[in-house]
Amino acid sequence: MLLWGPERDIFENSIGIKAKLSNSVTHIGFLNSFRRKKDDMSRYIDKINSYKQDIVRDYGGSLFELCRQADDENIRLHSQRIVVSAAETLHDDMRDVIEASFGSSVYNFYGSREAPCVAAECEHGSCTFLDSCNISNYLMTTTVQ
Repeated sequence: MLLWGPERDIFENSIGIKAKLSNSVTHIGFLNSFRRKKDDMSRYIDKINSYKQDIVRDYGGSLFELCRQADDENIRLHSQRIVVSAAETLHDDMRDVIEASFGSSVYNFYGSREAPCVAAECEHGSCTFLDSCNISNYLMTTTVQ
């Protein structure tokens, strides 16, 4: 399940015969993470539980809000194999709530519109650069005294 913000990304990946066929085969669902009203989040919780996928990807803040709402309403979320937090800082208190709600580890994922997969958190908690996805240039700086 991909909860994401820019509607152009959601629509590009969910409209048209090719996209619909691909999504039905891969069983990917797209939801608009920028819509965070209580009734939207309730609908997203229902979709996550009915799709029964293994992976959920969303912004850290939106994942946190979704999990808090599920907890407030005493709704158990379908356990995920992997939960990916992207595009926002994932603080420890947010991680704790999300992991408890989904019953799985949360992994931070770093990227941008221009380079969507730059680095990812591994199971040991450290960040790994995904050099196989990008050509990266690193600027080494020195301090002049």
